[in-house]
Amino acid sequence: MKIKNNQKISAIQKIVKKNEKEIIKLCANLPVQRKTIKATSLKFIDILYLSVLFHAAEKREGDTIYGLKRDKILFPLDDGVLFVYLLKKKIISLDPLEPYKSVEFENKKIINIDLHKEAWVVNIDMGLCFIALHHAWLNSPNVHPALMEKWKPQLRKVWLDITLYESIEFMMMKLGEYGLVIYISMKLKSLLLKLLDRLSAGQCFKIINEICYSCIFHFETLKEKNEEKINNFILAELELANEKLKKGELLLAEIDRPAICTRSLISHVFFNDHYKFSDDEAFEYIPHHL
Repeated sequence: MKIKNNQKISAIQKIVKKNEKEIIKLCANLPVQRKTIKATSLKFIDILYLSVLFHAAEKREGDTIYGLKRDKILFPLDDGVLFVYLLKKKIISLDPLEPYKSVEFENKKIINIDLHKEAWVVNIDMGLCFIALHHAWLNSPNVHPALMEKWKPQLRKVWLDITLYESIEFMMMKLGEYGLVIYISMKLKSLLLKLLDRLSAGQCFKIINEICYSCIFHFETLKEKNEEKINNFILAELELANEKLKKGELLLAEIDRPAICTRSLISHVFFNDHYKFSDDEAFEYIPHHL
């Protein structure tokens, strides 16, 4: 039986809380003197994550992003994933020259930050001009192919990472509708990546959807919600799906992107801006060419 939204104990909320704590820790340990990073040293993933912030900005000026649009979902599962990454690499930081809009202190320690309200400075030598230039290159018929060829060794991992997080988000939300919890483990990631490596996201979502309904029916019949048993059930079903795929016995149907999983901005920036897919075409595409 589906449960009411306010009754959900969401595994996603645990991820959000974990990232919030990490972000507060990283912001509390900012260096006194700002250090800049050479734009030429950035990896593709660094540029992609910065591009997401660039597009989500309420206002951009100089090297600083002033606030983020609240109607934009930046990343599957939790926007904090993107911030933890950029803060750890010191690519962004809270702008020390701007007054805080949301930072709360207790005993001189930061206890809360609203990521959407604060000013974030980009610590690269070319500032936000580099991201604007990057997107100008993406729209140039002469430069775009060479740029994608340059980043080619890194693109497959990024493609798989985005679809992996989308798949986990869908699984968590589908099971969460019935009060069932799945944890992100290395084994779960590995089994999903094996499917995503050979299937489109739409095909993988179809498999996940069937596994989730099988899990829901199984545990509603038993009238129990033991989290360890739920996780073992899901992992066993994913292993079975991988075996069937290997033997050519898996029915390769696909579904449209479910309404409960809104496309994130990183999906738009990566698949539409970089790969030039129309709308959500990439959801039905197998990345065998990468």
